Amino acid sequence: MTPGQAVQKAKELLTQWGVPALSQVDVVALDHATLQSEEEDPKKVSIKPKTAPNKKGTWTENDECYVLHCQQAIDGIPISKARISNDTQPSSIIMYLGKNGVVKLEATAYRPTGDKPETKQAVPVEKAVKAFTDMYSAAKLPSAATVSAIRLQYGLQLTQANSDVYQFTPVWGFELSMLSDNQKDKITSTIYVDAVTGKLIRN
Repeated sequence: MTPGQAVQKAKELLTQWGVPALSQVDVVALDHATLQSEEEDPKKVSIKPKTAPNKKGTWTENDECYVLHCQQAIDGIPISKARISNDTQPSSIIMYLGKNGVVKLEATAYRPTGDKPETKQAVPVEKAVKAFTDMYSAAKLPSAATVSAIRLQYGLQLTQANSDVYQFTPVWGFELSMLSDNQKDKITSTIYVDAVTGKLIRN
C-alpha cells in the first residue's frame, strides 16, 4: 500500500477502536534491507549479552511495514505529545502497519468526557513570547538557544490527584535547541506557556 493508504487504514482502525480524530500522522517506511543492516551492524547497539534482545536473523519483504506516529486533536488543535507536568501521561499513538495488518500498537489516547467545554480567551503569542524571553534571560544555559517553532496546542493536566480524568489546557509550546556543556551534543526541549494566564508552566 502507499503511505496515504496506510494513513487512511490507520485512521479507520483507530476510529473503530474509539480513538478520536487525529490531526496529523507522520509516516516512516521500514524496508527489509534496512532492517537487516540495522540488526547486523554491531556498532549500532552496545548491550550486555544477558540483556541483548533476540535477533530475528533474516528479514524479508513480508516483514516490511509502515510506522505511523499519530497525534490527537481537539477542534483542529493538536494535543501535545510531550509531558507538560510530571503527573500526566501525554497522548502517544504509534502503529506498525504491515501487509497482513497491525504488527504492533503502542497507544495512550484520550476520549472527551462529554462535559460542556469552558470557553476562555487565549493570550496572544506576543505575551507568551515575553514570558518565554523573561525566563530565557534569567536562565543559565550552556549556549545560546534557537527557537525552531512556536505552536498552540493542548496540554494535559490532572483534574485532581489519583484521578484518570484530565483537563485539556491550551498552551503555547516553544521548541528550542542548544549545545550541551561540551559544546558538541545538541539538546532539544520544549518550554510551555499557559495560553490562558500567559504564565510560564514549571514542572
